[in-house]
Amino acid sequence: MTVEDFLGANVLPEPPAIHSLELSENNEINAARLRNWLGLAESGPVCQLVSNLENKGILVCLLDVQESGFSGINGTVENYPYIALNSNMTSERQRFTLAHELTHMAFSGEYDNEKQANAIAGAFLFPETDVIRELGFRRQSIQRDMEISAVEYGISMQCLAYRARECGVIGSAAYESYSRKISYLGWRKNEPSRIESEKPLLFKQLVYRAIEEEEINIQRGAELLQVPFNDIARELSDNTEAVHAVQQ
Repeated sequence: MTVEDFLGANVLPEPPAIHSLELSENNEINAARLRNWLGLAESGPVCQLVSNLENKGILVCLLDVQESGFSGINGTVENYPYIALNSNMTSERQRFTLAHELTHMAFSGEYDNEKQANAIAGAFLFPETDVIRELGFRRQSIQRDMEISAVEYGISMQCLAYRARECGVIGSAAYESYSRKISYLGWRKNEPSRIESEKPLLFKQLVYRAIEEEEINIQRGAELLQVPFNDIARELSDNTEAVHAVQQ
């Protein structure tokens, strides 16, 4: 918000109204409403979730928190909604936490906060129609080919297995068997990541814009971004040289 003050009004998109969605008893419907709230299609992978949120006026911040019990939190600052995430989580867990916090942010009324928010988050990232199309109507177990779908939808195999059970693709026995397997592998807390990490870019973009428009100097930009002065000076210099080379 400090950078917005330097640049003036209208540099951030108008965010959707928080706590404006009505909660249904059906979490598939809730997930579809959440996608509509963000202007997303009701099915298919949500690619680049962080960028999508930033383009909708929802601020995303990564915090280096060593406490494993902290995943994320949401709130507002000067009427802009934000979500802060633990940067030490895998990209899949960060995406799931974003969807979880979005649920708290978007819906109004009383509900079983954490359990239902998790259920809606899973359905948001991997809708029922996609689960059945990707995995099949009925499978005997969680199998290796399903990892391809997990990568495509940016979710963990734990999330995929849960969604497969919820949508009737596998039964409870198969789910419990897979749960024992991931416990043995140590994946409950440390499932390996299969996708590239997503990073917020809006803040850096606005700081660099403020420097280029001479609203702040490089030293102030370095303080805001908490990076060395030389890193910004070098990057801006490289960008300038690249632009000149293209123009020539």
